[in-house]
Amino acid sequence: MSNLKNYCRDFFVENFSGDKDFILLSDEISSFIDSGEKEDAFTVFYAFSEIFKLFGSGYDNIKLLLDLLKEYEHLSGQLLQKQRDHYSHSVFVFVLGLAMYQMDGELRHAYNDFYNLTSQDGFKDFVYHWGLTALFHDIGYPFQLTFDQLKEYCVNFFSGKKDIPYVMYGNMSVLTEIPDRLRASAYKVLKKEVVSFDAMFAGWISKRLGYNENQLLDNLQVRIVNPPYSIDHGYFSSLLLANKMMEANDFCFSDATLDVLTAILLHNSLNRYDIQDAKPISLQAHPLAYLLILCDELQSWNRQGFGKGSKLDILPQNIDIEIQGNKYLTTFIFESTFEAVQDSVKMIQDLKETDGKTKFDSEIMGLIQGGATLQSSFVFADKPVKQILMSDSRFFNLLEIAKSIHFSYMKDCTGYTEDYINTEFANLALEFKLANIHQAKSYAKKLSKIGCFYSDESLDYKLVKSFHEIKYFGMDCTEYLARDEHVRWVREHISTGWRYGTSYLKIDDKNMRQKVRDELKEHKDMLPYDALTDEAKQKDLNVVNNMILLLQKNGNIKVYQTTGRQKPLIYFTIDFNADIDDVAYARKSIEGYLNALKTDYDIIIGSSNISKNSLLLAECARSLNIPYEIVLVGMFHAELYDQSLLQLFAAAHFFKTVGNVREAKNYLNAKSDRLIHLSDLIA
Repeated sequence: MSNLKNYCRDFFVENFSGDKDFILLSDEISSFIDSGEKEDAFTVFYAFSEIFKLFGSGYDNIKLLLDLLKEYEHLSGQLLQKQRDHYSHSVFVFVLGLAMYQMDGELRHAYNDFYNLTSQDGFKDFVYHWGLTALFHDIGYPFQLTFDQLKEYCVNFFSGKKDIPYVMYGNMSVLTEIPDRLRASAYKVLKKEVVSFDAMFAGWISKRLGYNENQLLDNLQVRIVNPPYSIDHGYFSSLLLANKMMEANDFCFSDATLDVLTAILLHNSLNRYDIQDAKPISLQAHPLAYLLILCDELQSWNRQGFGKGSKLDILPQNIDIEIQGNKYLTTFIFESTFEAVQDSVKMIQDLKETDGKTKFDSEIMGLIQGGATLQSSFVFADKPVKQILMSDSRFFNLLEIAKSIHFSYMKDCTGYTEDYINTEFANLALEFKLANIHQAKSYAKKLSKIGCFYSDESLDYKLVKSFHEIKYFGMDCTEYLARDEHVRWVREHISTGWRYGTSYLKIDDKNMRQKVRDELKEHKDMLPYDALTDEAKQKDLNVVNNMILLLQKNGNIKVYQTTGRQKPLIYFTIDFNADIDDVAYARKSIEGYLNALKTDYDIIIGSSNISKNSLLLAECARSLNIPYEIVLVGMFHAELYDQSLLQLFAAAHFFKTVGNVREAKNYLNAKSDRLIHLSDLIA
């Protein structure tokens, strides 16, 4: 998905280069595209909500809404035959839309012209309104899940009978009624009085698409009063989002707001099955509805199945997309193991061309008009090796643990109320909120490295009360995890533009010193762990020592140790004297070799500044997130090295200084389990 990642990154760099928060959102999107994991989806939701202070207060005001969607479909979906993820899916839909807006000039101009926006105004407006549309288009799924669960049970219980019991929802006026205080605002947009969202939606869709308003209103009401066959989650998603929007004190209806809500309403089934003389939705008539349908239909890769049947579905693991103006070339990537059974895989059959078209593309293009053309295909590829993390808990709340992490850094953090903690955390800059969340996200990977995991269940594994009980790399696990935390912290700071520096230390006032440090993005601890002061090392040790306590405090989550190491540990170094003519090719060869070895081994790389080859090996290890050791010939003084070399040193798990080249070679050769012969790799 490198193109998708590049399109989104270019969108933010070109249009928000001076806005730190939007660049942070871009970084979170990049991380999510790489992983597709729900933890990385969460940080996209979080950053978006905080930037726009959604519904008056940012993420805290939508936390329950999104948590319910994520947990409800994960747990309840297992009772159904068909149910797939919609949490990470919504972020992928958001990402696709950003890429299309960036690369498709026709779409971009159509959106900006529709809302009378200048190019510069359009970028932020699009991120906001498209974000609301894409990220929240499936939040009503719990209503559909409840309906579908009873329906599936009754279909089986009353086998063969036509009329079976079904779920109906009462007290719907709680969701559908427009409050008195907002009816004047609704009148200003619609030019007539409405008291319910059903009437508002019917009137607005009629205005945008030309459908009969009374028929639309009847269709919406039938969905609740008499829904024997299906419940439309799009309808409930639009109602839930509307009600959250109204919680903001300064909320008022606008054309764009109603477009967001009706795009969500239209995306699932209303425009396909319920409207008489329905027609494809055009880019020029309703840009947000057009884009949501297009992206929602395209996003069929990397979707976790929760239902009994969905777990067996064969879907793409990834996608390559190339956007050439309004022409979208998409290649869906299936696991190579499915090549032998491709004739029985519906999506693969739909992606095979007949008369120059695919059924997959034709079905999507039958829903929209006046914009993109699709050309989809498929390939088979080996499944990428992903780190499998055993850690799992229904009660692992990234945000709450992040808040606890923030307050654990304070010397006296006892006696604070929950309201005080929430307020203080809310006042942090987005960069530092995300930094605490990233540390909480790192717990599962840290534990996996030492053969441990967390769970809220009582399991038949050894309960870990202290990391001092475990050895790793021949050392106390507490020390290794502290080193690992420092490397994570360094990498995160490098990715957000920080560098080593000490100029801010000249300022006497503590608050001003910290303010200048943050503005300069300069930190005295952007150094190798072994070069830190004891006081600085203690910060990393505190992170490790607090992990077990914070997990227990937030959900009574326990840490367990598995029965042994999953992979053998191996230490690599490189021959120092091989000639390199093509550095890029050598780098690619080394990374390919190390990537293959990661499948079967836990690796640590030994390198030194005595040759360019050795430093190249360290750079490859850093790019692949493989721990490495730097053996430096001579004394270490940070001021002697440029920032790029300092960053390479700082991201090393281990750092050692020796007196001469011979000593460095002897140390690495004695420690090495395997020597990489560069000449063999690049031959």
